[in-house]
Amino acid sequence: MALGKHWEWRGFGEVSETFIERYGRLKRAFGPLKVRDLYIWTPGVRANVKMREGELGGLKFKRLVERDGRFECWSEDAAELFAFPLQEPGWQMLAAELAQAGLDIGSLPQQAPQSDEVAALLESAGCKMVLVPKERGARWLPGPNGRVLVEWTAIHEPQPVLSIGLESEDTRDRLTDEQAKADLHAAIEALQLYQEPLYVMNYLDIAGLWAKREFFSW
Repeated sequence: MALGKHWEWRGFGEVSETFIERYGRLKRAFGPLKVRDLYIWTPGVRANVKMREGELGGLKFKRLVERDGRFECWSEDAAELFAFPLQEPGWQMLAAELAQAGLDIGSLPQQAPQSDEVAALLESAGCKMVLVPKERGARWLPGPNGRVLVEWTAIHEPQPVLSIGLESEDTRDRLTDEQAKADLHAAIEALQLYQEPLYVMNYLDIAGLWAKREFFSW
């Protein structure tokens, strides 16, 4: 979980043996870790909202701040990670997000709900729930200003696919937006990612496709 504001690039598809070799030479950051993410998707909700089982489990909010071409700035806050059974603060934040799409999930049940109970309540309110089991790992790539976390994620459902993600990280002082994006540019060049058969999109985008039972090929 990358806390605070940070710039990202992400693609979905598959990668070549050349990329696998380059990735394997990088310093390990973490993983492999198995998680199950249940994305809460409905048109009109701009936040990436999911319920996670596994590493840093709970109800999690990730917010899109701005875009610059294929780069996206996201914000994550540890105060917006809520454990199950879900208590009033987490329920109220979820209700506020869904209200933007015209969905009313009512009051928190008298007995604080577990994740499966929350999922059932949201489905009955009109949300689409997209289950995405993953196996995640990541390695570090030094950049001209900071460093970049190169994340490799094998997704098993609803469509077997790889996700390669880049996240800028400061190693000394606070990076400017331009420095962070320069680090992402450098990582893409070093890994030659634009030569890989990857669709550039974020998890909110792809969850929307899968919620509508749409799949892509490459």
